[in-house]
Parts: sequence; C-alpha cells; structure tokens
Amino acid sequence: MAEAKRQGGLDACKLLAALLVVAIHTSPLASFSPLGDFFLTRVLGRLAVPFFFMVTGHFILGPVLAGWGGQVGRQVQKLLLLYAAAILLYLPIGLYA
Repeated sequence: MAEAKRQGGLDACKLLAALLVVAIHTSPLASFSPLGDFFLTRVLGRLAVPFFFMVTGHFILGPVLAGWGGQVGRQVQKLLLLYAAAILLYLPIGLYA
C-alpha cells in the first residue's frame, strides 16, 4: 500500500511538471505580470524536464540499480552537487539577462 501512495505522489508531481512544460511554451502570465511569467516559465518551469528524466530513471532503471547500492549513491551525490552548482551559476545570469 505504501508503494501505491508513493507512486500516486509521483503521478501528482508529474502532472504539475507537465503543466509547467506547457507554461514554458505558452507564457500564460505574460499579459498580466511579466515578472510572474518569468518566475513561472524561466525558474519553476525549468525544473520540469529534469524531473521527467529522474522519474523515468526511477521507473526504468530503479530495479536494475537497486542492487548496486553504494556505488550508485555516491554517483548520484556527485551528479546532484554538479547540478546544484550549475543552477547556482545559471540563475544570476538568467536574472541579469
């Protein structure tokens, strides 16, 4: 039962991410608030595609990688650190532009 609840949570997050992808392509707040549209499409919306990749990896590669344990955990930590550094580097440039 806990597994089904966790999958349901991922489904809800996937729905939100899908709406963010649509928002990237349509700029729904552009006529109301340019700053709000920027935050929705350029900041929050940019999380949608990486999220889809992570969820796909969870469902497709999760059972395969489960047996590797420590190796995969260290690699994921390195990737998360690299991803966080890229976000911190790109965010000020995006705000400046």
